[in-house]
Amino acid sequence: MKLICQCSIFILALAAVTTGCKKNAVSPDQITDSLSVGYMPPVKGMQLTYQGSGGEILTNDVVDAYDSAGFRVADQHWNVDGFQYEYLSRYNDESTVIAMDTRAQYEASLQLIASQPGVTELSNTISPFIITLPHENAVGTIACQETQIAEYHFLIDDGNGGAVEIDFIGTYHKGTIDSVENITVPAGTFKCLKVHYTGTLVFNGSAGQPPVQLDFTEWYARGIGLVRMGETTSLGEVLTYELKEIKK
Repeated sequence: MKLICQCSIFILALAAVTTGCKKNAVSPDQITDSLSVGYMPPVKGMQLTYQGSGGEILTNDVVDAYDSAGFRVADQHWNVDGFQYEYLSRYNDESTVIAMDTRAQYEASLQLIASQPGVTELSNTISPFIITLPHENAVGTIACQETQIAEYHFLIDDGNGGAVEIDFIGTYHKGTIDSVENITVPAGTFKCLKVHYTGTLVFNGSAGQPPVQLDFTEWYARGIGLVRMGETTSLGEVLTYELKEIKK
């Protein structure tokens, strides 16, 4: 189980395109910082590319962008490790709301679990994780509420006529907007909101393991969304993703 990969994918958000046409790289000064633009990519066809500290390349495509009920909405697909993850972001004059849907990742994990010999009574619950970024007086506000993003339950044959009960619960805890900072990444320098939150992965049951503690810091810029993300775990793993290129 590639635990560090799974933890990181949940909090990567915002950007870019699957139109099949040629795209041109743009610089930060070509992206407006107007108060009318939220902390997300607002244009269909944008593509943002991120590079991980281990050399991983992640892309995010804005497959659709439209106005609805007073909001600008962007439907985004993150592409990483052969999976596609869906994010739906929206903004109005007051705030930007980012909903991260990790079902594709968890469904792949469930299929792997279900394929193992002796597994029975497999059930799960999956919920989106939501980050809210106010456009004014953001520092010190709550960016996200505590959310149980996933829960698995199953039994596995212990080889002696009995069964081992396995439970997994993944939770993200309440997070805050800590500051406004200028962040320099390979794609340029951006004025960002800095968001911090934590998480816990708990493996219960007779085959349980100690909880894994997660710590996330993310930087969001207007007209872009995620610019940089840092993650550490209690397993001693450290992971960073930075915006490498912006295309329209």
